[in-house]
Amino acid sequence: MEDNEKEQLFTRRLFEHYEKDGRKLLPKAVYFRTIEEVKAAFQKTTKSRHEYHLLGKFEVLRCGDIERLVQKRTDTAEEFILYYATLEETYDIVKRAHVATGHGGRDRMEKELHKKYDNIHATR
Repeated sequence: MEDNEKEQLFTRRLFEHYEKDGRKLLPKAVYFRTIEEVKAAFQKTTKSRHEYHLLGKFEVLRCGDIERLVQKRTDTAEEFILYYATLEETYDIVKRAHVATGHGGRDRMEKELHKKYDNIHATR
């Protein structure tokens, strides 16, 4: 099986999982809509419960012209930033972690993924 076929199969199964339980991994459209909702909620003076939830869970990190959704930090000087990845990016991220661990297996990949991403888990 070629890499492209593996990626398509992986992504298709992730979308099937998302249809059943769409809590962790977000498709790009939902990801970018969430970024816009967080930015809008940050600007408002009166917020809904949903907006308070978003602001308590997420931050928008801007690097140049790219905006990324990150886990809310208690201190902005925190060294570690945990990113949220889109569903479409997940295959490449997991593949890089697999190679970075020297093809070391699920547990080593899980540890590597938790260093940078909040919503990617190798055990699912």
